[in-house]
Amino acid sequence: MKRKSIILVVVLLLLSLTMAGCSKGKTFTKEDMSITLTSDFQEKAKENTDAYYEGKSAILFCYRDSNDSLKDVGMDPSTLTLKEYAEKIVELHKINVAVVEVEGLVVFDFYQTSGDYEFYHFGTVKKGPNSFWVFEFVCQKKDLDKMTKEFVKWAKSIEIK
Repeated sequence: MKRKSIILVVVLLLLSLTMAGCSKGKTFTKEDMSITLTSDFQEKAKENTDAYYEGKSAILFCYRDSNDSLKDVGMDPSTLTLKEYAEKIVELHKINVAVVEVEGLVVFDFYQTSGDYEFYHFGTVKKGPNSFWVFEFVCQKKDLDKMTKEFVKWAKSIEIK
């Protein structure tokens, strides 16, 4: 009986340690967009963004283009595809990368150096009835391997209504 109790305690301890490492999701909403990130993220104000979130290992910049603003620059939102929109964003920002599809997401990625740090940027775009959005996830390059899967997971959680 004592052996079973010890085994049960060990199993419960392992389960509690495993669960402690799991981050619960936290859903953020801004205008017509919602995204689920981990609970360590906080929404903060950031100039020239429509939404900005900081977490322990990554940050997220969100930019919204209304259908009217796209029409103002000669684009037709009713026929504009996500890939065309992403290609235009990449072109406007002079980022020399390909726009590709990853797990059903239209994405682009690139590296950027700032001071002594090198960063990885993972961008994706989404379309709603009244707007297009650009989401730019950023982490340190050294964290790239562990963060890429998270970026894809978080990007798949995005809803535009």
